Amino acid sequence: MLTRLFVACCLMAVCVLIHAAGLSWAIRRLRRSPVRMPRFWPSTWLFVLVAVWIVLLHLVEITAWAAAYSWNGAIPDLSSALYFSAVTYTTTGYGDITIRRATEGKES
Repeated sequence: MLTRLFVACCLMAVCVLIHAAGLSWAIRRLRRSPVRMPRFWPSTWLFVLVAVWIVLLHLVEITAWAAAYSWNGAIPDLSSALYFSAVTYTTTGYGDITIRRATEGKES
């Protein structure tokens, strides 16, 4: 139990690092751009680009969790692990794919 908790905390830390590094990169890049008078469409386009960047960061984080599920054997294939990770990450939670228990499939 403690091992699983430790692994989950490490994965959470990796997700925080991915997000922090990605947002820091975006902020540094935005600060380098020349300051212009704010206008509606350029500002809107900037918000769209930032939103897309944040979604891409979330997809990397979802993939990290999916890789952990697949590597640990909790979910049999990567595509199912990606799907499970995405619906869990977004709190949609369909419940059609579940994690296997450690004792399933083992004979006593």
